[in-house]
Amino acid sequence: MQKRPSVFEMTGESVTHIFRTRWLAIAGSTLFGLACVISLLPGLPNKPQHPLAHVPASGSTQGILKPGNRQACEERTRNPQWSQRRIWTPSNPAPAPLMSLEKPHDRALAIGFYVNWDASSYSSLRRALPTLDWVIPTWTTVGGPNMALNADIDSKALQLIRTLKPATPILPLLQNTFEGKWDGEGLARMLENPAMRQARIAEIVSFLDAHHFQGVTIDFEEVTPAMHHALKAFLSELRLAFLPHGWAIVLSVPFDDASWDYAGYAKLVDFELLMGYDQHWGGKQAGSIAAKGWFERTLHKRMKQLDPEHTIIALGSYGYDWAAGSNAEVLTFDDALRRAANSQAHISFDFRTQNPHYSYNDHAGIAHQVWFLDGITASNQIHAADNYKPYAYVSSPAWLLVLLTNRSGRFWRHARIACKGVLCPNAVWGKWSL
Repeated sequence: MQKRPSVFEMTGESVTHIFRTRWLAIAGSTLFGLACVISLLPGLPNKPQHPLAHVPASGSTQGILKPGNRQACEERTRNPQWSQRRIWTPSNPAPAPLMSLEKPHDRALAIGFYVNWDASSYSSLRRALPTLDWVIPTWTTVGGPNMALNADIDSKALQLIRTLKPATPILPLLQNTFEGKWDGEGLARMLENPAMRQARIAEIVSFLDAHHFQGVTIDFEEVTPAMHHALKAFLSELRLAFLPHGWAIVLSVPFDDASWDYAGYAKLVDFELLMGYDQHWGGKQAGSIAAKGWFERTLHKRMKQLDPEHTIIALGSYGYDWAAGSNAEVLTFDDALRRAANSQAHISFDFRTQNPHYSYNDHAGIAHQVWFLDGITASNQIHAADNYKPYAYVSSPAWLLVLLTNRSGRFWRHARIACKGVLCPNAVWGKWSL
């Protein structure tokens, strides 16, 4: 497919911080999410129709899931052995099933994000797979002195997908990490070197072809303004290499960064994945992660430039803990609730920003401010984004967000009736309590 382009849950009390340059997506234990992507409309400039355009999409309930690039990177820091990636090649590759990247006319797609390092991710995948349209696993990276392509395919998860729902498209996430850290310098070196770009593209093509995958989701972090020209060159070359195969390119982009040419990138990839969070993030200033007004204003600005049929909205489901005078610590959704319980803090819902938060003092007497996102914030954002009819939503975990986006479901009806049409916390907060 070539074109012209939470409740986040995780285990663990805390996670090592890696602060990104622009956007980020944190994934967690029951981690699911990243990118619903689909084909291009006929007649759009610079964009031929996908060769599988007439193959019906797999049925599923509309859902949302979220990417876990930063959390995955942090887990590699805590477990260095996971940074040593190897290309996994099946001894007897399964025949490529007939798949479709298209979506039905009446709903957005649902995509699951999968990580190898979290044991609960497999069980979440098993539960959610029947309702998912795509899966985006964190199986590939580029990094190190030669910026080589490294892969770590979870054969158990792949076998589950191939057995339980073999027509599910898989678009592995490609990140620029090395030894548990974002490799911005290495990425710049690769992008600026035409020979190195071609070598990586050849490896990507070979990898996707060997495993019968349907494309790639590019998640490059620490992209400076000076790197955009070379990044566009890389994507243009990757697109040409993908054309004979009909593969898709999904590009993860920050939600609100003036240095990014959103319209320009849209001409080079099949889908732009907007990371709709991190209003406040890794610095010392505490605040809402995705205030309702901020999200709606920024989304309106983005959608003035982007085609909804090639836009994926990623919704956050994680938190930050700001200790006074220090940079924020990344929290999973579970961590945020557990920390509130352990500190006997009262979680309140800020009606100005429509984000939950609480405060507490640690054993040393240091004051902390915690802000996070949950199913209520995701639902409010879906309501706002539905007006633009995006191609897909992505967040995590799958099992809860599928409920939230199933507008005919019992949970949805209960929340809307109890809150008079607005997903207020009092009616549904217990759903997220530990």
